Amino acid sequence: MQLPLSIALQLLGLESGSDERLIRRAYARRLKQIDLAKDPDAFQELRYAYEAALGASTSPTAFEEVDDEETKQSELPAATRAVEISADPLLETSPLSQSLAVLETLKGELGMALKTEAQAKNLLDKAMADPRLGHLDAQQHFEALLAQSLCQGWQPGHEVLFQAACRQFDWLHDKPRLLRLGSVGELLDFAILQWLSFLDQPEAVVRRQSLVIQRLRNPETPTKQWLREELFILDLLAQRHGFWLKLIAPIERIDAWRKTYETQMGGPRRPTVPTYDSVPTESESSSLPGLLAAVCLWVFLLSKCSSLEAPAANSSRLEPRTISTATA
Repeated sequence: MQLPLSIALQLLGLESGSDERLIRRAYARRLKQIDLAKDPDAFQELRYAYEAALGASTSPTAFEEVDDEETKQSELPAATRAVEISADPLLETSPLSQSLAVLETLKGELGMALKTEAQAKNLLDKAMADPRLGHLDAQQHFEALLAQSLCQGWQPGHEVLFQAACRQFDWLHDKPRLLRLGSVGELLDFAILQWLSFLDQPEAVVRRQSLVIQRLRNPETPTKQWLREELFILDLLAQRHGFWLKLIAPIERIDAWRKTYETQMGGPRRPTVPTYDSVPTESESSSLPGLLAAVCLWVFLLSKCSSLEAPAANSSRLEPRTISTATA
């Protein structure tokens, strides 16, 4: 997001012609006025304003008045400017900047072969033990920043980092703590509900769908046979567990793969009903009407049985049962 320069300067409380040092100090002052746990959107907006103003300060035509010293600063190599920014004591010592630095370190380590929740937990434990998070405010900022990063969409390693973070910060059971993160917390709460709903399916269904989600993380286009047999499952997952799926896999690939399959087949894909005990065959596909009728009858009988059951005594969240987390 690129803010107009006039709005960026207004948010930072600056005038046209402010140099990089003034911009950095204004940014540091504004950071202290924002409670990231309650208002992460304000932090994001301030960050956009900071980047817009800082970027404009390096352009000789961005401001109406630019003195010779500012011009000299803008002509310095990018690496030199980065050193000057990091040397600003106000930015180095604020709890928010410290938590940002720890999060960037964590993101860098996510590029490694992170396959299990235990590995993600080790990374989180290492981050929380970082001396830069010794201040309570820095720990709270780190939690909020991590939540925001997860909600921005899947990156390699997020599929297990999401689960590890849910347990590290007790998001599964401490809903008030989660909701203190504001809109980001509400989104995460919704994703957790979808995750628990996914795990509440029969084990055979969870395992089959987990393999499909794992395949979704592979950037290579699947074969026509795989798309014919599994694309329906992806559509079903996107419909029922879409936001959670967005956090743990590149959900945009579903549309791309659907278009690929329709191009290969010369028309829209016909819906199929997946089975979870074996791979569907061509003969099974031809008996689709009878299978649909059987499914409808089963759902009807199940609803009747459910209506006779007593309501659960405890409506709180249950601890997710252990399923292979490397796949979903």
